[in-house]
Order: sequence, then structure tokens, then C-alpha cells
Amino acid sequence: MDAEDKRRRGITQGINALWRTWALSNGAVMVIICLSLFIPKVYPPLIALAEIGVIHYLIRRNRNLRAPLCYRVPYLIMWILFWSTVAIILYNIFVPGYFNTEWNGQPINPQLPIIAILLIAPIGFFVSTWFLIRGTKSAFCVDCEIRTGMSEERGFLGNIYSKEAEYQTRWLVVMWGLLTIIEWTYYFCLFINTNLNTPDKFFFVWLPIMLCVISIIYMGVRYTMLWSYYCNDHNLSRVDVIGQSQIRFIVICDNKVWLHIPVPEELDADPNATMKIDTPVKTVMRYHTNISTFEARERFRMVTGVNCPEIKKLFVNSDKRTASNISHFAVFFDSVKPLENALVTGEWFSLGEVQTLHKAGLLASLFESEIYRLHTVAMAWKTYTREGKRRYAVKHYKPTFRLSDIPAWDVDFADPTWMFVARNNEDTPFYHLRRFWNKYITGIGI
Repeated sequence: MDAEDKRRRGITQGINALWRTWALSNGAVMVIICLSLFIPKVYPPLIALAEIGVIHYLIRRNRNLRAPLCYRVPYLIMWILFWSTVAIILYNIFVPGYFNTEWNGQPINPQLPIIAILLIAPIGFFVSTWFLIRGTKSAFCVDCEIRTGMSEERGFLGNIYSKEAEYQTRWLVVMWGLLTIIEWTYYFCLFINTNLNTPDKFFFVWLPIMLCVISIIYMGVRYTMLWSYYCNDHNLSRVDVIGQSQIRFIVICDNKVWLHIPVPEELDADPNATMKIDTPVKTVMRYHTNISTFEARERFRMVTGVNCPEIKKLFVNSDKRTASNISHFAVFFDSVKPLENALVTGEWFSLGEVQTLHKAGLLASLFESEIYRLHTVAMAWKTYTREGKRRYAVKHYKPTFRLSDIPAWDVDFADPTWMFVARNNEDTPFYHLRRFWNKYITGIGI
């Protein structure tokens, strides 16, 4: 199998996974909705807990892959199942023992099974809405970004995952919202709890299943067309980053960074150019699994026409499925003079000025993620141990951060441990509980 076939297979696996996880996750919920009307009330929570265990296992297994797939929908569905299980258990315990009437005012009929859709639909709507509002700030997405990089850093599939995760979440919000309105309207207006007749079974079982099947078919068609657009071309010409290695250099002098401010004329010369401020020194080459420091020096000289006195490799973002990666280097100068006659142009900005540009939304997303990782990892490494313990007996101690100190720091910027430590350490509330919960319950974190 040649390199292009491997890349095509990697893209195919990534796109197919979006449909497969959608179908399996929603199917797991439909199993509870369907069986709840035909089995004793004690069994739906047990089945849901078993499904939660399976989904949790699949999420953890996927997280440990060299090229993990997008499992945001299974994670979202896992939480829908969890809160639905809690709601069903509470209903089974408290409603028959402490209430004489149903929510619609009719007397409670202990012979009827639990109508799971009445609980699952609103829970699904609120959980999906919460995930939609949180977006990439949800704990699961943050965990993924820490391990694999921002969507822009992961290349083609990273951008696909980011867009489709939001799209699928919107679908869930609409689907569960529609089911909530329909099911509760029928329950209050037409349902009589003497028994379950044919219309009851249609609304409480078959209607949700029909919507789920329609969504599965629609997603199947959507991702078949997406695959056909990108992979049915023998040369994969529509995917620019396939089989490429991008090298980016952060140029530093003292505590300032060299950035390029684009002009409108550049958009005419380069269709891929943007008006975002970014490092002026970046290049693309044929795919290499590893870019050495020597190779990076040569590439820097070719782009700028200047020899770099000191260079340090920071980290690499790789997409194994599409054979593409981004290598991030830092180049250090003692003086700004060598770059005055460089082949590329730029201006020097302090960290304070960079922060101002960030707040104004003027920075390129890749450069933002680079500075964010450098600052976050360095501050966590200076303040805490790998277990999140304080290095110094000073609560909320904040060390200094200077770009010119990077060459002397003995820290691996590619190690995700420091990103997790920055989020959960002894200075964060409920440190031990959060660490236990993330590690053993949700399956995220370290």
C-alpha cells in the first residue's frame, strides 16, 4: 500500500467514525427508551449503567490510540444516560411511595412500566444544550486539545472533527427538544394511564426510534458525500495538508517576539493568506516524521536569509491518519539587527502587546495556541510538581515568565501532563476529588 492509499484510508476511517459513533451512541439511548415499556422498572437503570460502562471503556481506549478519533458525541450521550439513570432511580423510589397522582394529575398506576422517554428527552435536551454552549471549552474537548493540539494544529481531520462535533451537537439539541415538546404534549393532553395502547406505544417508542433512524440515515448520507468529495479524487487534491510537514518558528529577542502584520496585497498574491498577525517565518515541506534541529536551521536560513544563533525545538502536532504534522521551533537572537535585512518582514511585540492583539482577535489561531502552550506549560512547571503539588509553600504563587528564559528551561512542552496540572492542582478547589473524578469516572485527564 503506497502513501496516498494510507492517507486515503486514514481519512476514510476518521469520517466513517463520525457516523459510526453517532449511530451507536443514539442507538444506546433508543434501547433504553424501547425496553422501558416492556420490562420491569428495575431493569432500565441497570441496562443504562452497563451501556455507560461500555461507552466509558470505548472512550478510554480511543484516547490511547496513536491517532484518536472524535468521541465527543459518545461522551455527551454517556452523560445523558448517566443523568437519565439517576432520574429513573429517583422516580422509582420516590414517586410511587410519596405521590398519589402522576404529573398529569391522573392516579398513579403501579402496574404500568416507566415511560423513559419522558425523562430522557428533556435531560437529553439540557445536556446537549450545555455542551453546545460550552463548545470546545467542555472538559472533554479541552482534554482532547491538550493531548492532540487545537483543531488547526491537527490539520485536515482536526478541522473536520471540530466542525462536525458542533454540527452533531446542534442536531441533538433539535432532536431532543422536538421530542420533549411532542412527548410531554401527548402525555398531558392525550395519555390515559390505565394501560398502554397503540397510540401510546407509537408516541413513546416508535416516534423516538423513527427520529433516531432518520438521523442515522441522514448522517450516513452526509458523511458518504463528505468522503466522496475528499477521497474519491485519486490525487486527494482537495486536501491541502495531506502529506505535508509545516515548520513554524517563533522568533524571540529579549522578551519580545517577531510578528508579521499582513497587508491586503498579500491576499491577492496568496489565496491561502489571511489578515491575521502571525510569525513571518514558516514553511512547508514534504512529509517528514521528524524534523531535526539541523534541518530546521537550514529552513530558517532559506526563508529569512539569516543564520539563527540559537534554536530550540518546542513540540510537534501530528496527524498520523493524513501523514501531516506541524513542528514548532523557537529561535533566539541577542539583537534585532540581524533581522533588519531579512527576506521576510516583521515587527517586534512585547508580551503585553501580544495580549492586546489577542483580545482584539487579530492573532492567527496557530500563533495563539503556541503562546498559550508555552506560557501554560512554563508556569505550571515552575509552580507545581507533575502530581500537581506546590513546589513552594506559598498559595497561589505566580512565577515570572520571560520568553528569553526558554533556552534554560528543562521542560518538555510536548508533555500534556503540565497542561493538566495547570487546570487541576493544589491551588484549585477540590483538587483530590477532581483528580479522582477525571481519572477514574469521566476517563479524561491523567
